[in-house]
This record gives sequence, structure tokens and C-alpha cells, in this order.
Amino acid sequence: MYFKKGFGKFTSFLLSLSFIFSNSFVSFAENINSDNTRIYGDVTMDGEITAADAALVLAHVLGKIEMSEEQIIRARVTGNKIITANDAAAI
Repeated sequence: MYFKKGFGKFTSFLLSLSFIFSNSFVSFAENINSDNTRIYGDVTMDGEITAADAALVLAHVLGKIEMSEEQIIRARVTGNKIITANDAAAI
């Protein structure tokens, strides 16, 4: 995941804080829980649904970051085939 040019300083700061506090720098390779269930809404894949997950989804919707296929699957919480700000709000 990487940030595109023009990303707001404040939003970047908030996302950085959310990464630090949610341990999101952990590898995304383990994307299914130990009991083989997927947590929809847990875009950071840290086992919890937090504001950091909603912030990542919104940043993706705005075109500021790219998410992995697994993150995209987890972000589709409203049932639509595309991710929208409604998914971020639901998370």
C-alpha cells in the first residue's frame, strides 16, 4: 500500500497514528483468522474493526491509496460490488 501525491498532511498524520496504534505494519500475508473466518470490515487485518479500517477504506475511495485484493474483499461491507464511502461509514 502506498500513498499518492497530494495526500493531505492531516489525513496522512491520522492514518499514521492509526497504523501505529493498530499494528498495521504486520504482514498482510495472514488474511484469515486461525478459525478460517474472515472479518469483514477489518481492512487492516489486525483482528479488530476500528476507525483505522474506516480511514483506509475512505482513503481508497478517494484514490489516495491502493488496497490488496484481500483488503478490498474485507472492505465491501454494504454488499455492493464496488467500495464506496458508504462502506467506510458502515465500518
